[in-house]
Parts: sequence; structure tokens; C-alpha cells
Amino acid sequence: MIGFRNAARLQKAGKLHNFIASPGYCVAVLAITALAHILSLELPAYLLLTALTVYIFLFDTDLQGFLPIIVACYIMPSAGNNPGRNAQSVFSGWAVGAMGLCIALAVLYRVIRDRRRFFSGKCKCLWGIAALCAAYFLGGIGSAAYLERLPNHLLFALMQSACLLLPYWLFSRGVDWGNVRRDYFGWMGASAGGVLSLEILWSYCTQDVIAKGVIQRTRIFTGWGMYNNMGFLLAFFIPFVFYLATKYRKGWLGTVVGAFYLVCVFLTCSRGSMLGASLIYALCLLLMLVYLRNKKQSLIALAPVAVLLIAGMLLFGDQLPRLFSKLLAKGLDPSARDEVYTEGLKLFAQSPVFGVSFFSPGFQPWDFATLESFSSLIPPRWHNTLIQMLASCGVVGLLAYGLHRVQTVKMLLSRRHKEPVFIGCTVIVMVLCSLLDCHFFNLGPTLIYSAALAWAEFTPEPRV
Repeated sequence: MIGFRNAARLQKAGKLHNFIASPGYCVAVLAITALAHILSLELPAYLLLTALTVYIFLFDTDLQGFLPIIVACYIMPSAGNNPGRNAQSVFSGWAVGAMGLCIALAVLYRVIRDRRRFFSGKCKCLWGIAALCAAYFLGGIGSAAYLERLPNHLLFALMQSACLLLPYWLFSRGVDWGNVRRDYFGWMGASAGGVLSLEILWSYCTQDVIAKGVIQRTRIFTGWGMYNNMGFLLAFFIPFVFYLATKYRKGWLGTVVGAFYLVCVFLTCSRGSMLGASLIYALCLLLMLVYLRNKKQSLIALAPVAVLLIAGMLLFGDQLPRLFSKLLAKGLDPSARDEVYTEGLKLFAQSPVFGVSFFSPGFQPWDFATLESFSSLIPPRWHNTLIQMLASCGVVGLLAYGLHRVQTVKMLLSRRHKEPVFIGCTVIVMVLCSLLDCHFFNLGPTLIYSAALAWAEFTPEPRV
């Protein structure tokens, strides 16, 4: 009887593992995310995902199922539960903190249990990430106001380092790369893009975004970010619909769904995201045509693009200039970024070796948070990765970032099959958009970026 029960348990565990390792699991987790966002049911959804995470780290043989959960937990919060705008959001109580503690303990248990696995082997990007994390902690040493905000600086450096290092390390060591589905990240990314598109449209429906025929982009926000964050993350996920189109030989799927995601990015009116999304759409379209290797399929894939462009101009050509009038009036004006960059360089000149820390004295760049407690946790940032490194961490930080970037480029160039190529496109989005914004120093995008590096490096070669 005991043997029979153990066999039954193993069979059930095997079925659950197979589901977690399937595209259906990615779609299901992100569907729960969309529902929780619309209905503001984050707490029950977080409880479910916490239980699932604890199961994965305690009992599953593979950690890949944690990937969609990371993305889901980040993009789930609704506008009413924005912790930077609402002191009574779901994040103000003890429940979310308790769930986070449970996850942390489960992760720690798994690392200790499989310590030989987690502390052996080679990772091509590890030393660059480690150098960058060290630079974060060293930032500000020797500057005039270093001790004034030292606890805040160290806490943010710890959070930023954890987001950059942990997903890459956990997935590189904890995923059974010999058996993982090569399209797993693709399904997660495409599903997440669908959720983000829905959230953008939901903002338009519920937050009076269009007033007197003009888009008011400051009204486009969720519980986890505003229009710039939403536009960037959706642009980050665009490559995966093209990847799936190449896998299933349905080019029209990539062009149509990708065009829909691109339109949603434009609806955020985030200029950096619009530029990055347009460039990556064009690059991914070219890559898709290369991988299709069939003239007929290529023509079928290009046809929807032409139809959508013509239909868009015929139906909305007259309304578009008015709808985007505020955006068009500014053109490519960097919204006072020149002034901010100049101030950042001045701070770098004051402390060129280690910078002045993340919580810079004097002049502060933008801060959209309305709650002092939130602003003390997340500092205003300089909206440009290079300026950020120079102002906050000095030459040491810039050199560490350069090492990290060299290692990521070398790793991506060494991985030439299509899964790492399309994942590499997301890294391009991160680098380009972070030249006009602070995405590389936002915690959620850093988590997803770190996981993407692991998948790009370790996704198995296609079997011949």
C-alpha cells in the first residue's frame, strides 16, 4: 500500500512538473495576472503564486516555473494599489511582506539543499554582474554627503544587486537545460506582452486618458509603473511574438501581433519606448523573414504589415495628429533631460572616482512618487545609464558597466541559434531605451533582464 501511494504521488508530481514546464503554464500564470490586475485582486493572486513558488523551490526538479511568476508579480498591481501614490495599497500591510519572506526562505532552502549545483560551473556573464554589484555598493565613497544618506544608498544598492544577480544565478544553476523547452521564454514573453497591452488599453478605458480628443499621457499608469515603464516593457517583449512565428512557420502571426503590441507602445506616448519599439519591430521582422526561408511565407508575413499601414492611414490619418498633438508639439524634445544630464555630470566632477551615491545631494532628477516613504526607498534617477553610473558610482561604476556590457555582447555573439538571437533583441531594447530613461535601474525590468541573460546563455542548441 505504501509503495502504491508513493507511486501515485510521483505520478501526480510528474504531471504537475510537465504542466509547469509547458507553454500552457506560462499562459495560465499571465492570464491570472491580467484578471487580478483588472479586478484589483492582487492579494489572492499573490497568495496563489507564493504557494506555487514554494512548491517549485521545495519539491520540483526544475526552477523554470519561477520565470513567469517573476514577471507576473511585477506587472500585476493595479492603478489603485500603486505604492508610490496610495499609502493604503496592498503593499502597505504585512501580507505581501510575509509572502516575500516565505519565497526567500524557500529559495534559501533550495540553494542550501543543492549547494554543489549552485556553487559550481561556469557563467559567462557572472564576473561582469559581480563587478557591477560591487560598484553599486562602493558608490559615493569619499563624497561630501556620503554619510548623510548612506543607509538608503546601501539598501537600494542591495535591492538593485539582488535583482541583477539572483535571477541569472538561480536560473543558470537551477534549470535542467538539457530538458528545458527551447520556446519557454518565448511563450512567457509573448504572454506577458498580451497582459501589458491589455493594461494599457484598460488605462484608456478607466482613467480618462483621452480628454477633448487629446491623449493625456500622465493618466496612463498602473500599480507598478507609468507610461514610460509600460511602453518600455511591452517593447522588451515584442521580439517573442516574432520568435514564435518562426517556430510555428506562421509569419503573419508575428507581424500582426507584433504590430498590435507596437500600436499599444505608441498609445503610451513614451517617446523613448516608441523609438525603441519601432527599431526592434523592424529588426525582428527582418530576422523572422531570414528564419522563415520561404518566399511564399515571407510574402504572407509582409502582407498584414502593408494592409495595417494602409488601413491605419485611411481610417485614422486625420485624427492621429490631433490625438497625439501634445507629443507632436514637443517633437523629440528630451523633456529637460539636457539639464538633468548636465547636473549629473557636475556631480560626477565633484567625485569622479566613486560618484556621489544613488541618493545624490542638491539637484535631483525627476521623482514621480507622491509618498515620502516610497521616495526614501527608491531614489530619483538620471534617466540615462551612463550618466547614472558616472553620477552615482563614478569611473569605477562606468568601468564595471563596461565590463558587464562586453561580457553580454561576447556571450550573445557566441550563441547563434535563433532563441538567443531573439532574446538578444530584448537586451538591445534595454540598452537603447535606458539611454533615455532609467529602466536599467528599475527593479522589475532588471529582474526580467537578468533572467533573459541566463536563458540566452544556456538555452540548448537545436537537435539535428
